[in-house]
Amino acid sequence: TESEEYFILTLFAIAKELNHRRINTDSCVKIDLAVGLPPSHLSRLKSPFTQYFKKSFVAFKYNDKDFLITIENVKTFPQGYAAIIPSYGAIRQIPKSYIIY
Repeated sequence: TESEEYFILTLFAIAKELNHRRINTDSCVKIDLAVGLPPSHLSRLKSPFTQYFKKSFVAFKYNDKDFLITIENVKTFPQGYAAIIPSYGAIRQIPKSYIIY
């Protein structure tokens, strides 16, 4: 969060996702963003990391296509959270689980 580089990479990912989903980008698109932090950093860095991504209006160009987005909601989760969600039904029965990557 010390520079805009990570945010710019996030914009590329947003543009790719909007294109993949064929979402009309002729007007401003409202974005809900889910981001991850290492579990050991979550309590200390959740608030500043979340604020880093909150932007009212962002205009950018990706592959010669203009985008205008507003990031309305940012949810910060422990990294690896998305990897376990498809198996949550089985995992929730286990008192303690670890994500190893």
